[in-house]
Amino acid sequence: MRYERKLTFNKNCLNLINCCINEFNLFETYPSRRVNSIYYDCPNFSCYFESINGIKNRKKKRIRWYDYKNDILIFEEKQKLGELGLKEIIKDNRFSKSNYYTDILNTTKNLSYKIKHPKLVDNIYQPTVGVSYKRKYFATKDLHIRVTLDTDIIYGKFTANQKNSSINFYPQDNSNLIEVKYDSKYEIEANNFIKLISKLTNCIYERHSKYCNAISNFFWG
Repeated sequence: MRYERKLTFNKNCLNLINCCINEFNLFETYPSRRVNSIYYDCPNFSCYFESINGIKNRKKKRIRWYDYKNDILIFEEKQKLGELGLKEIIKDNRFSKSNYYTDILNTTKNLSYKIKHPKLVDNIYQPTVGVSYKRKYFATKDLHIRVTLDTDIIYGKFTANQKNSSINFYPQDNSNLIEVKYDSKYEIEANNFIKLISKLTNCIYERHSKYCNAISNFFWG
């Protein structure tokens, strides 16, 4: 498991964030791309409530795909233990045999396409919301610290009937997110980077969940 620390910032600070990345000699490890996810939860939203109530040992289940390529879906289970995080690939035998064919609409790009995904995971977790954002990937030259920069965050509510299902993504979040990921033995180095960002941009270090933000907007907004 690794530490995952998140800082939110206004889009007006994006240039300063990029200056911090350059000053700390981070390099881009992977081309930027759009990350898309459908999150699964129990009917009583137990995953959501565990997160907002600060339960240290918790899990989230999601399907992820990149850009607008709907032919490769990745099924993930994200485990959290405090600030430590671990991501595992979910095995096919935990899915229901029946599937949704969901229409995806990205209103910011005016794009639409269809993906196929399971109706249930572990016989209880069902689709709830979608999250989509643009991500950039950075790291120190020794790869001790990895940094991701998420912008253009949009959310969508999953809706379904007997014939079809859909998610319409549209802007719901004005904040952007920078996440710093590292092993505990590199904590001093990581903290120096976080302090630099906080000093120059007034970024807020806080617990942050795109999934919880989406649920809050659509169900308790």
